[in-house]
Amino acid sequence: GWEQLQLFGTAAEEHEEGGYEDTELVAQVEAVLALSARGRAGPLGGLVVLVNDATRRGQKVRDWIIACAEADMETRSTANDASGHVTETQPLWNYCVSACSRRDIRLVLRMVIAARTAERNGKAYRIALLGSDPFVHSVVQEYVGMKDIQTRVWETDPPIRFYPVPVGKRGRDVGLSQQLSVRDEEYGRLFLQHERWHDALDSKEVWDEYTVATEMVQRVEQYLFRATDTLRFDI
Repeated sequence: GWEQLQLFGTAAEEHEEGGYEDTELVAQVEAVLALSARGRAGPLGGLVVLVNDATRRGQKVRDWIIACAEADMETRSTANDASGHVTETQPLWNYCVSACSRRDIRLVLRMVIAARTAERNGKAYRIALLGSDPFVHSVVQEYVGMKDIQTRVWETDPPIRFYPVPVGKRGRDVGLSQQLSVRDEEYGRLFLQHERWHDALDSKEVWDEYTVATEMVQRVEQYLFRATDTLRFDI
């Protein structure tokens, strides 16, 4: 079975303040949580995809997801016109939130925890982390530090599970993903074996061919929508 990160934390690097203003970020997260509440994220529970697009590699992954979403909209429009009904599946972009600073991360986590507590539907919430190891560490460190919230809901609410997608430099900032790939062959196949993932990330092309974007986004989607087992790390 596949394995995803339950908890992982270490010393985190400070990130520069950036990202959206709070009002825009709140609107983004509310829209994502609304999709999850309607069951659009699939049977594994709610889904929020945090994208650290303050880096070149993060921007490239974001652009891949946007390109696929735009193509999906065209296909969806054609299919809807032909069939007369609205397609239920949602492109990955609809679950994405830009979170580059600790302030952004803290706000998103508080909103996700509040939504999980309010729903109480027995399903876990999944938070995908598209960034380097320091970004993953920052997110989980903020989550673990929210003791004022966690002490009320830790034992009674479904867990929040973290899904790290390696967007750091090849050979650096991806140590966590290397550990995951050792324990999970499928994870390694998607992101670390054969160098396909990092070759695409390292490409100097500003706009990748659509076929490249599609393949890379499909790798992320396979991980997010099919991984079911849990791998726990000590904090």
